[in-house]
Amino acid sequence: MGFRGRTFSIALFSLLGCASAERHPDALARPESIDNETETTSLAREKSSPLKTIWQLGRKGRIVFTVHGIRGAPADLDPIHAKVAARSREISTFLYADEGVDLDEASEVLGQEIVERLGQSPGSPPVEIYAHSMGARLAVSALMRQAEALKGYSIRLTLIAPMLGGSEQAVGAQSAFWPLNVVPAVQLAQDMDPAGDFQRALENFRPSPKLRAAILRGGQDEIVPLNRAYRQVVRALNAPERVLPGADHVSIIEQSLPHLGL
Repeated sequence: MGFRGRTFSIALFSLLGCASAERHPDALARPESIDNETETTSLAREKSSPLKTIWQLGRKGRIVFTVHGIRGAPADLDPIHAKVAARSREISTFLYADEGVDLDEASEVLGQEIVERLGQSPGSPPVEIYAHSMGARLAVSALMRQAEALKGYSIRLTLIAPMLGGSEQAVGAQSAFWPLNVVPAVQLAQDMDPAGDFQRALENFRPSPKLRAAILRGGQDEIVPLNRAYRQVVRALNAPERVLPGADHVSIIEQSLPHLGL
């Protein structure tokens, strides 16, 4: 699929590499860990539909999506994968080439994939989304773009150390013009500009009453800017915040487990 002049690939990768858990009960022991190398290899060879059956536990239970942060990998969220596996019908994780990623296009693709996956499931199963850092920015944008298609689903969105306010280092990037505005790093900076179009769209999101968002962030986090733009998105989502005093941008994933309501 097009990516402003280069190929952009995503995949919902098999965390187990096996068929139905009903036929392979031993496969329930632990989801497979997907590190950076595995993610890169999977993206490079992915030719078929990015939608793959990953974890399947009968026909009941919630459907779970996870989105890792930039310069990260699904393995970063392994503690969450392990925690939710036994109580979930499916777990899908979003793979993306995050160096110079076009957040606008990535979130569009993520939203489409979520809608397609849910459309293949009978009824309207409850949905949980766990997203870390830049992945939180992608997840909110994806849900905003597919708000109409998803309004019938009960969605619990947990944002962990979320980059909802962009980055102060990207201030002014929105004014970049051609040919700079087609350079991947500049495109990413524009999508991260606290005064940019991408940010304004997040601030204007009015979620369905069936979408319940919550935020977990670390008291020692030096990455997430708690700026005006961040506060605007938090208000738009009507999301309660819990601060874990001893957690930083990375350790909060492990420390968040007791607070996920699992």
